[in-house]
Amino acid sequence: PKQQARFKVRKEDEIEVYPGDIESAFELVKSLGFKKIFEYEKKRQLWELDECFVCLDTVPLIGTFVEVEGKGDQQIQKVMGKLSLSDQGHINTGYPKLLKLKLKELGEDKNLVSFDEQ
Repeated sequence: PKQQARFKVRKEDEIEVYPGDIESAFELVKSLGFKKIFEYEKKRQLWELDECFVCLDTVPLIGTFVEVEGKGDQQIQKVMGKLSLSDQGHINTGYPKLLKLKLKELGEDKNLVSFDEQ
């Protein structure tokens, strides 16, 4: 669940998946009871600034976004200021929901969005 904060805060657990072993990762997630309901591609460029990650994400159908990931609101706000992003609108909605809204607007009902299908 989202935590109470100015920016979207959620606990993230990450694992490293070695090339050629993606099926094992999918099997692990399925064994934990998860079921894939939506899939999309994302291209990400990643930088580090003042202990924050600055991500430039390109997502099919909805465009390019800057995401600043850090340990707290103040740290994120400081980096956003350095990047002249403080005055930009903040989107607190995740890519899956934005994509579902776009698909609805386009009258499309699918569970896979990829760069190949644009």
